[in-house]
Formats: sequence, structure tokens, C-alpha cells
Amino acid sequence: MLELYHSINSVCAQKVRVVLAEKGLEYQERLMTLRGDQFDPEYLKLNPNAVVPTLVHDGRPVIESSVILYYLDEAFPQPPLMPRDAHERARDVWAIQDDLVAHVAPSRPLRTAVKGAAVAPNVAARDDG
Repeated sequence: MLELYHSINSVCAQKVRVVLAEKGLEYQERLMTLRGDQFDPEYLKLNPNAVVPTLVHDGRPVIESSVILYYLDEAFPQPPLMPRDAHERARDVWAIQDDLVAHVAPSRPLRTAVKGAAVAPNVAARDDG
């Protein structure tokens, strides 16, 4: 059984809901207001960081949205979120990162903002021009 503790406006929780829908997984919704309910002692046992989302699968909590996405892809491999071939997966990750940087940090060159920092941290400080 899957339970998702989340808030409607949390972008991190939205990512998890998209993946749950993409994989066609049913879950019990535990909607939180984040007006103090995240500090409830019972919730803190699940997520000591007092944030959303928290996924509980068969009584075991998984916290942090990116970790939850990896967990869901491992625990429920069909349909896969990423290609199984390492080269295809790497290509897709770079495409996603390029798109993200283009929309989030358009004033920085793509190679410096993402690829340079990911490959060699000292490249990020260097001017490409």
C-alpha cells in the first residue's frame, strides 16, 4: 500500500504525484496544510525534516522528492521513468538539464550553468567567451 503525505502547492509533492500518475499507481492521499500539521509528532516519526512529500510504502517511509522518484522507479519498474540503456539515459538527463537551465537561469551560458558544473566544478567559474 502506498500513502502520500503532500500539500497541493508543494512543487516537490507535485513531482511525486506526476510520477505516481505516470506509473498508474494508486495511493492513499494524506493532504497536509503545512500550517503546523507537519510538526505533529506522528508525522515527525515519518519525516523528521517536517516537510512534504513523504511516501509510505508498506509502512516504511521514503522522504525527499528526488529520492522518492528513484524509489518508485525501482519498486515499480513499469513503465520506466528513464531509458534502461545508460547512453540513452545520459542523453535524456542532459536534455532535461539544458531545458531546466534555459528556463530557470537564462542569463547564464548552458555549459557553465549545468554541464561545466556537473563535469568539473572549477569550469563553472571560468568564462566560456
